[in-house]
Amino acid sequence: MKKALLVVDMQTDVIADVVNRDQLLININDRIEQFRQQHALIIFIQHEDSDLVHGTVGWQLSPSLSVTDTDIVMPKTHADSFYHTPLQELLTQHQITDLEICGAQTNYCLDTTIRVAFDRLYNITVGADMYSTVDNDFMTAEQTNAYYRDMWDQRFAKIY
Repeated sequence: MKKALLVVDMQTDVIADVVNRDQLLININDRIEQFRQQHALIIFIQHEDSDLVHGTVGWQLSPSLSVTDTDIVMPKTHADSFYHTPLQELLTQHQITDLEICGAQTNYCLDTTIRVAFDRLYNITVGADMYSTVDNDFMTAEQTNAYYRDMWDQRFAKIY
């Protein structure tokens, strides 16, 4: 069993208004450090589209995020982190069987990536305080996070 940490879309504009942003960054950075101490694979996923234009400040990974030159930063253009990216090949090359997935936003790219990873037979864990989103027309961010936590738990991932 080899585990990797997948940090999804923790970009300046993506997380600008997510609930509990500062605590989310602390939690993810703590987890990154734990993975580094274990010499485990850490992959940062970075979304690009017409609202997140490559090279702009909003597209950049959050400056508060603990990223080093040895970490892998993988661009994507779809909600699915596997779609038209080398993610699957990279995980296979490193013999990864287990993924811990964190980031933003809960109800978009994070949910899609969790479900696709599950479909690809990865064992998935998600920290209950390791993802976030913004309010929408139907639910507050807190309600959305709780809904997805319940949806993922024991169906698509183990929540800790």
